[in-house]
Amino acid sequence: MQYLLKVTLKDAELWRLLAVDGRADLAFLGELMALAFGYPKGERSFEYGGKLYKAGISGQLQSKAEVLTFDSLNI
Repeated sequence: MQYLLKVTLKDAELWRLLAVDGRADLAFLGELMALAFGYPKGERSFEYGGKLYKAGISGQLQSKAEVLTFDSLNI
């Protein structure tokens, strides 16, 4: 499935629209979000529905949980 996400920074009025393929893993998604906001290389995570998702370090997987695809989050 394909998604169009509106990603916002916590406590800020800054946002970006991202097109994501549901087969993308969380590490890829974390890096895509970081690039959209111009963040330097580093550890990635994102929050949705009050749950924090670890998303690798600069696009590289660090745990088995980050292999999950975006589709598997059932958002």
